[in-house]
Amino acid sequence: MERVRRFTRVGLMGRMSVVLSLVFMIGCSSKDDPVPPTPVEITDISSMKEMDGNVPANEGETITIEGVATMGTGVMASGRYMKFHIEDDTGGAYVFADTEALTPQPAVTTLQADGSSFLGIEIYEGDQVRIRGEIGSHDGMIEFYPLSGGSISVRDSGESQPVPHFFASVDAIYESEYEHVGDLVRVNDVKIQGDASEAWPEYGEKGKDIELKAAGDTNTLYADIYPGSGIPGSNYPEGTFNIVGVLHREVAEGGEVAYTIYPRALYDINPENGSPLSGHQLLVYKQGQKGQ
Repeated sequence: MERVRRFTRVGLMGRMSVVLSLVFMIGCSSKDDPVPPTPVEITDISSMKEMDGNVPANEGETITIEGVATMGTGVMASGRYMKFHIEDDTGGAYVFADTEALTPQPAVTTLQADGSSFLGIEIYEGDQVRIRGEIGSHDGMIEFYPLSGGSISVRDSGESQPVPHFFASVDAIYESEYEHVGDLVRVNDVKIQGDASEAWPEYGEKGKDIELKAAGDTNTLYADIYPGSGIPGSNYPEGTFNIVGVLHREVAEGGEVAYTIYPRALYDINPENGSPLSGHQLLVYKQGQKGQ
């Protein structure tokens, strides 16, 4: 009887071991268990500004960048082109795509040829945007080319804008070379050169190459003002004023360097505590009372 009982216990234990093994194997099946996603490697935007002369050292490299949109798609809107800017803790990037492109962008090897994938994409200031694309350039300006519309994703919205990098003068911008290209920047006490009334764009028109200088500057900062900013048609600033915008740098065929600032909206002209443009009301609400 003792032998029978021992045999029974051993037999039961053996069957339990088989059952547990089967449960373990089924429970660990790769078909049933979700595979954890591969982490996305985000590259600092500042790496795009490592230069080889006037060309990005990493031109043509495919990377993923992420940052807060400092200028949405509606500001520099011009026909077939999608343009916006994002900025992370290390710097800003100018994102560009041709919605009618049938061939890849110059110097870009893997950009999808069908530009129609970018149609309908809308990015707004404060969007947290992740983009996979390639580093490129045009006329000395660093650009970032998304691989397709599907490689642009808005991760969040309503994020705070980065503090604009402050330049004490236009000459200081030229001394910075590529360091703050694509960034949101600010310059104080600049003045329109020549007749400001002629330079300032009328409603619905684009103001191009408006020449700005501060006292003592030898170099010129150009301002391009797009209709999408809502600035054209406003009263032009008389005398000196402060300006905020995204910064571009271009190099002409002869090697001449020029910097251009693109204000995003009327609030970039004499921003924050600066005086509003003449002819515009400033409404102040304090303790439930409306004043002017």
